[in-house]
Amino acid sequence: MSRGVPRLIPVLIAFPTGGERLESWGRLLEVRAAGASLMTRARLERGDAVKLGFELPGERLEDVAAEVVKSSLDPDGYTVCDLLFNDEELQVRLGRSLRRILAAG
Repeated sequence: MSRGVPRLIPVLIAFPTGGERLESWGRLLEVRAAGASLMTRARLERGDAVKLGFELPGERLEDVAAEVVKSSLDPDGYTVCDLLFNDEELQVRLGRSLRRILAAG
């Protein structure tokens, strides 16, 4: 990524299934067109559905639907998980944005 891109991207995490779960915050460790790696204090397990809000240089993404495909706890108690983005149109758009960011670097 270019020098203008932060190494860890702040992300707002919402839980569409409702219940008693409130919004939470985390950091995207890595972003790919098809998904991302996330670190958060929220407990997430394989199969959980989330909606994300985050910013990349030149683009704000909101209500990004994702599914947790892998989850583990790190030694400090943070959940580290791999996410799969559910929307193919978003994957194409995100792929374009990432290529643009990399080309600018």
